[in-house]
Amino acid sequence: MDKVILSVDAGGTKTKAALIDKNMKICYEEIGPCGSPAVLKEKALRNVFDLVRKVVRENKDKYDIAYIQMGISGLGVIDNKQYFEDALKAELGIEVSLENDVVIALYNTIKEKEEGIAVISGTGSACGIIHNGKITINGGWGNLLTEDGSGYTSVKTLMVNMIERYELTGEISPLSKKFMNLIGISNIHKLRTFTYFNDKFHVASYAKFINEEAKGDNEAKMILEQCGEQLARRIMRLYSEVNKNVILGIYGGFITESEIARTSMIKYINEHGYNPDTVLGEDPIYGGFYLSKRKGKI
Repeated sequence: MDKVILSVDAGGTKTKAALIDKNMKICYEEIGPCGSPAVLKEKALRNVFDLVRKVVRENKDKYDIAYIQMGISGLGVIDNKQYFEDALKAELGIEVSLENDVVIALYNTIKEKEEGIAVISGTGSACGIIHNGKITINGGWGNLLTEDGSGYTSVKTLMVNMIERYELTGEISPLSKKFMNLIGISNIHKLRTFTYFNDKFHVASYAKFINEEAKGDNEAKMILEQCGEQLARRIMRLYSEVNKNVILGIYGGFITESEIARTSMIKYINEHGYNPDTVLGEDPIYGGFYLSKRKGKI
């Protein structure tokens, strides 16, 4: 049987699991629901592990699955990572490693190189750098603390702007009226219900509305530009560690789909003296392969 590794990318929107051989060919893949414990708490890990069990069960007689490398968004809220690694290894008979999804994105960015920066901006956001073999993660604190530059933050910014304008002037902007119609409320005070009775993923999903409206609405455009600058400031903190241009990987549905936010982010970095080569649109699932290869697992 061909030797493969099982790479997992678990985010706030979906989870992807893929079997990858030594030639970087994806032999099998499955897509599952949200895998970030920062979004769905305990249910998210169940989603991830059930998907892994399914992939192993359906392929154990076809491939030699030598290693399981996971990249999990929001892993920082889990205190007992080792427990889950040991439990899955005992159950499946395969060595398991759980890492933050930023780590997987970093290794996908640098590939065979030794240093680089990765930014992930989807439902949530985080940045990371690998330099001299050391990984530093910036951001990823969760939406209750700060996740600047994320899809969730863009929607929260819109709602905060709505509240401030209404309390100061009693007025509601055209963009806000469209948003209220979209979420099915006629009274701005119902924002409480929308925010507190929906999870982070549901709220963040309306970032697509802001991105679409930004094509003709200046308020929406400014929100996206602000998100881009927020991400850029986090990236700049990491650049200060190496004080030179290193490759920058850009991942996550929000930043890859929003040209306005992405352009604002790169512009800010350029204006502060950095002009990095960028990796955009690549599947971070291969980061699990590169990390496993460095560990000698494939």
